[in-house]
Amino acid sequence: MASSDEFNRRRREEIDSLLHVESGRTNWELETQCKRHTKELLQALNYRANNLLSEKDDELLNARRRNVELQANIRRVQAEVYAWKSIADAGRAVAQNLQKTVQEAEARQKRNNGDDDNVALTESGVGSGETSVGSSDHSVDPRLACMVCVAREACMILMPCRHMCCCRPCAIAVKHCPICGTHNCHGLLVNME
Repeated sequence: MASSDEFNRRRREEIDSLLHVESGRTNWELETQCKRHTKELLQALNYRANNLLSEKDDELLNARRRNVELQANIRRVQAEVYAWKSIADAGRAVAQNLQKTVQEAEARQKRNNGDDDNVALTESGVGSGETSVGSSDHSVDPRLACMVCVAREACMILMPCRHMCCCRPCAIAVKHCPICGTHNCHGLLVNME
């Protein structure tokens, strides 16, 4: 029996030794796998972080490019605003000049109407032979004459070109401005009285 107990004891010792060796190997394999898994996980995280940094760098570069484009657009729009402001100022100057021209034409018309009211008396020229004859047909100033018939004074502003170059009957008849050739849509009567 002693030999059977001895045999069982040795067997247990061998089994314990074998279990101890297997347990050590299993622990070593688990640690190795855990280290390898941790390393792979860190590499994957590092790769993902590098990709995110690269994407953010690209976004930052695109934002800087867009900023440069927007600044160029701002400068272009400012130049356009300045150009339109210059055009508006020029338009105001043209309008003021046109208003001044209309006022001068009105003043001339009033003077011409005053001259027509004063009919000159005829003088029998004894020895002189000169006579002063009153005339209801007064000559039109060439600067104010209608550019179509040249017989009447221009009193219509043609639209859209805004040239004051025709009398009322001619403005109705003409289809194109005699100065610039623009299609005549309609005319505005400048009242000289």
